[in-house]
Amino acid sequence: MSLAKPKISIIIGSYNQCNTLKKVLPFYESIETSPDIFEIIIVDSSSTDGTQKFLEEYKPKFNFIYQIQENQGKAIARNNAAKLAKGEIILITDSDMIPDKNFVQGHIDAHNEATKECCFQGLAWNLESLDLSINHSNLKPQVATFPKHMSQLGWFYFLTGNVSLPKSLFDKQNGFNALFMGYGWEDLELGYRLSQQKIPLYY
Repeated sequence: MSLAKPKISIIIGSYNQCNTLKKVLPFYESIETSPDIFEIIIVDSSSTDGTQKFLEEYKPKFNFIYQIQENQGKAIARNNAAKLAKGEIILITDSDMIPDKNFVQGHIDAHNEATKECCFQGLAWNLESLDLSINHSNLKPQVATFPKHMSQLGWFYFLTGNVSLPKSLFDKQNGFNALFMGYGWEDLELGYRLSQQKIPLYY
């Protein structure tokens, strides 16, 4: 475990996704950047499927933090993960999102390229399952229009399977709205609030 401050913090909220985490987390071992550059923070909402035991025993080569909390919904889980983040950039994803080898560096490069405070939505594919190998010819992207690099998107594309923003900006907005207890919509609501503050979202 490195004591260096990471550049980017990947935050994941989970609930009863132990088998999914076991499949997905090893992909971060193959990320093509220094493991000191990023950290992964998982906040689990008191899963009943053995997640806590798995997280306790999981010892990856990258910086890894987990926290178990009372089940208060994904919004609060993500907010608590962000409070633990040490990176200047927050990258929000899900337990079932398999990262590409350039996943981390792509977001870092985008923020380095940016000339003003902004958010970035990365390419994400809709998978039918996590079974390998993946047939890319049958996949559909979440942002189906395949925008050009650095093109601006509407707030309704603030999809937190693959989105990043400065931690200072997330904190300024007080994160996700804790009133969203069920699945979804908390990401779009935050994207809308950011758009009202004239914060652009780029692809």
